[in-house]
Amino acid sequence: METFPRWSIAAVNLPEHADNPVHTVEGGLAAGYDGAVVAGTTVFAYLTRPVAAAWGRAWVVGGGYEVWFQGPVLADERVVVAGGSDKVVASVGERVCARLVPERAAEAHWCARLTRRGDGVVPQADCAGRPAAAALDAHDHRGARLCARACRRREPPTRAADASRRREPPTRA
Repeated sequence: METFPRWSIAAVNLPEHADNPVHTVEGGLAAGYDGAVVAGTTVFAYLTRPVAAAWGRAWVVGGGYEVWFQGPVLADERVVVAGGSDKVVASVGERVCARLVPERAAEAHWCARLTRRGDGVVPQADCAGRPAAAALDAHDHRGARLCARACRRREPPTRAADASRRREPPTRA
């Protein structure tokens, strides 16, 4: 395992995230936190910094990752990022807030190669190598976790398996 340099930063809430009330002090307090919650995209950036520094442009443009957010990071908290090629962890004190498992470009599965279109996430190709049109028929953005597991097993997910894990949206009364 390759070890990345440990680093830390005082968490910052960017002004462009203020349109979500939880990213403001007032909104965070109203939601039950002790202050403004730092956006997940910012915490993700903290997690990817050591990977990008170690693996360079090849990882940034073609690598992959799996990321789990395990707890909030509040504005001005000291975030320590440490780990290596098997796992990178962002912690505040003893509390793990997020972790990332990076994958080099050759290891990345289709769900690491996603593009944004409209309000959804669209695969460029799926784990069976089908182009985007076929991938869209087989997956939606909620199927990415299923696909990631199937990619590790080296078998494409099926539409039936994807549908069995999908929850229907709640109906409004």
